[in-house]
Amino acid sequence: MDHPGRDLGGMAYLAYQLIVNFGHVPIITGTRNEIRDIIIHRPDLIIMSHLWFPRHVEVVDVAKKLGVDIGILPTEGIADEPNFHQYTYGQDKLREMIDLAFTWSEPIKQYLTDGNHLQNAVIQACGCPRFDFDANKNLKENYDHDLFCKTYGFDPEKPIVFWATGTSHANRESQLDYIWKKRLYLSFRPYEYFQDVYSDSTKVLNHSCKMIGELYENIFKKVNFVIKPHPQEEQSNYDELKRKYPDILFLPHTDSIQKYIHYIDILLHFRCTVSYESWLSDIERPTIHLTSHDIKLTNFKDYIFNGSDIAHNSEELNKLVCGYISGIKVGIEKIEFRQDFIKKYLYASDSNRTKHCAGIIDEFLKDRKKRYGFHIDIVKKAFIVHARRMAGKNIGKYVRDNDHFDYFDKSTFNDLISRFNKSFHTNVKITDYVLGI
Repeated sequence: MDHPGRDLGGMAYLAYQLIVNFGHVPIITGTRNEIRDIIIHRPDLIIMSHLWFPRHVEVVDVAKKLGVDIGILPTEGIADEPNFHQYTYGQDKLREMIDLAFTWSEPIKQYLTDGNHLQNAVIQACGCPRFDFDANKNLKENYDHDLFCKTYGFDPEKPIVFWATGTSHANRESQLDYIWKKRLYLSFRPYEYFQDVYSDSTKVLNHSCKMIGELYENIFKKVNFVIKPHPQEEQSNYDELKRKYPDILFLPHTDSIQKYIHYIDILLHFRCTVSYESWLSDIERPTIHLTSHDIKLTNFKDYIFNGSDIAHNSEELNKLVCGYISGIKVGIEKIEFRQDFIKKYLYASDSNRTKHCAGIIDEFLKDRKKRYGFHIDIVKKAFIVHARRMAGKNIGKYVRDNDHFDYFDKSTFNDLISRFNKSFHTNVKITDYVLGI
């Protein structure tokens, strides 16, 4: 489990599908606890979202020495052109250790296969489990527009204008050197590229806050206005907006966008996956990309923005939003682009991606023969892990504070399983899976 706010729903649904349809026992663990739980549970397969960090070298080493296969199921990022996807899976030296690799689309699978970029992996296209919640409003929570409006004191007759911010690097230029040394040096992009990314994020944040303030002053009587900061953003970035416009609803940054995606009428964003998550939820929903002419990476993933309107200034943003409020519909060209984009990059919008993914895992495991080996360094690690475990359940475990954006408690996962049981008339019990969180 990487980021619960983004991945928890898809992970829980995948666990549910593996139990109900194939009789497997899923073990859910958090990042930085992979080695601990590999040693304790010795699974047949560990599925991770990537192998980017230096610590993953040891994770892979321990897994391989214990006969555990490595699977990579990407859960983040903008759906890229295929020739970038060899880097999605992790460091060069670890890619040959991957046994099972999932892609979001057939073109990416074909690219990785033809180029032998993951030379020892079974590569399968399946989409991404977390997007099933965008395509099916009943998977995570019961959709009730009026109740949602009542909860936040909204007028249910007014449209909801929703800004999902995406400038996670804003005002963090001073942190770049640390992050570069920790992880980004493993990227295929140079240091200078990330300097531009951080600079652009700060410029766009400041520019967008100004645009949002002016837009709110112009339309606040006609709409319900909501802002949800990106989970990794500095929350102080929005202190001035909160002070100046106390009537704007600011949602918790740790919340998943999927919790709100079906309530949005007009979406504002910046270079964010939330744009096509919105299309999965409602192919005709207006989405507006907020940007500035004064940025360095001017051609960054421009092809995606063909599905959204683009606003460079307050005048453009105000005209677009007011037009949609008055009843203007998204043009047919944008609808067709979105449909093609979903088919090409996201596999399908049928909310069956998780079931497909579970089936691939089951097929992979059917012919797998359990491998055993003896390595003295693993014996030493195992002794330490089990000794700490006997001394106390959390000794040796990495436990995040409950205000950390990667924190979640077990009840959240259990509640999702209960919802699936109710929706699909099944009886998965908490004893059918293991939460090593």
